[in-house]
Amino acid sequence: MTSSLSILGSSSVLLYALVKRSIRSPAVHPLFHLALADLILGSLWLIGALIWFQSHRKMCFYLDVLGEIAHLASFFLTINYALTAFFGLWGKRNNINSLQFSSDDATSKLNLWLARMGYIVCWLLPLFIMLPLLVERSKIEACISTNHCTFCLLLFDRPKVRKDGAIWLSYGSIALTTAISISMVTLVVVYFMVLKVFRKAVVYSGRFTDLQRANIDAIRNRIFLYILVFLVCWSPALVVASYDIAPKFNLRVKSSFSLFVIQGLTAPMQGFLNCIVYGWTRKSFREASETRAPLLDSADRSFFRSRRLLYGTASVRSL
Repeated sequence: MTSSLSILGSSSVLLYALVKRSIRSPAVHPLFHLALADLILGSLWLIGALIWFQSHRKMCFYLDVLGEIAHLASFFLTINYALTAFFGLWGKRNNINSLQFSSDDATSKLNLWLARMGYIVCWLLPLFIMLPLLVERSKIEACISTNHCTFCLLLFDRPKVRKDGAIWLSYGSIALTTAISISMVTLVVVYFMVLKVFRKAVVYSGRFTDLQRANIDAIRNRIFLYILVFLVCWSPALVVASYDIAPKFNLRVKSSFSLFVIQGLTAPMQGFLNCIVYGWTRKSFREASETRAPLLDSADRSFFRSRRLLYGTASVRSL
């Protein structure tokens, strides 16, 4: 199963960070939280598949709710990774341009506090989003899927409550499609801003050598991979989840079995692809210890190293 690959990939990142103690590095925290969310999500996918074989439908509603919470947490933590990379690079660029090479303890503590608040929001916000569905479930009987082909399969079965009003029958799908759409747009915008900030920093350096061009190309390629992984994994899921929101459209295209197969192959691969793109292909992550490591790649190290040469012996930590 592809969910097993997701579990294996995310577990490898978590274990490596714990064994190497790189979890102490603030720059590794975004990847650690993202891998933890992928591990939980992959485990829920696998549990749902096992329950599907056993035909225990009574557990499906709560499992579906947990699955939706894990989906949303994974999306929010992916956005958090992008925002952390952007603000980290932005801060480094401003320090360099203003010749402020010494670290400000107050600023560092503030950034650390804001980062911790961001993780809390990413984990708790999905719970609050799905809380209304749990409240309604306590009042009214859950709508158990009558389709033996999809019940308890988190990728296709959404938590539903039987109540007047179509919104409760498609609440989970609305939350999922909204989160995916916002995540796609946000990732494209934020990573575009990351590339823009890096290019400006190169221009402000006063030199635009072949090495600097290569660094820009490396950052652009890394950003392209980040966005591509998310689009490949969740574009089919976005279409499939939209079926519950538009039943008429669902009746017209439900015969397209290939789309469901594609979703079943791509979405569970998120944890595995994330561990490769965000983790193992980044030399900075493999060599991370208790020091700060860049979130994009080691390609930008040479840029900041060249800036240090321009201003003497001042030192700047890499992003």
